[in-house]
Amino acid sequence: LFAEYSFEGFGGVTLGVSTIPGSANVSSSTITRNDLELSKTGTATTTAASVDRKAQAEVENILTYYAELPIHAGVYVKAGLTSMDVNTQEVLTTGLAYGNTSVDGNMYGVGYKKELGTNAFYKLEGTHTAFDKLTLNESGQSTGSAQNSVSADLDVTKLTIGLGFKF
Repeated sequence: LFAEYSFEGFGGVTLGVSTIPGSANVSSSTITRNDLELSKTGTATTTAASVDRKAQAEVENILTYYAELPIHAGVYVKAGLTSMDVNTQEVLTTGLAYGNTSVDGNMYGVGYKKELGTNAFYKLEGTHTAFDKLTLNESGQSTGSAQNSVSADLDVTKLTIGLGFKF
């Protein structure tokens, strides 16, 4: 979904905001790892236990503020700032967690805009968003235990077709 305003007196520069409703998985599959734990906190003897750990994340609340600068005959360049929430969905069986966070990014691209009659238009654009590197540190471990961390590169390249109504 997007809303924008074009300035006639500034060469047709357009300022806008867009959002992507809902949420989406970061990966098409859940990452699973099986570890063999040789001891557990609170046990008097050393025990061996096979433990499955699963990780997945989803993104939501994607919001972009942007500007479009017309170049020629409907072609424009686009740049903006984007933010989104990253929600972890880990299953660690240890009570530990990585938590959720937000990441920011810079978006840039090129597009084509054409009017449809007097009150509508369509846009076709290709953009790339370079998000800050995501790093999450494990929390809840016992004193003296090593702290694990996960990191991800969540950059996005996309092709968008948009339909707009002018009023």
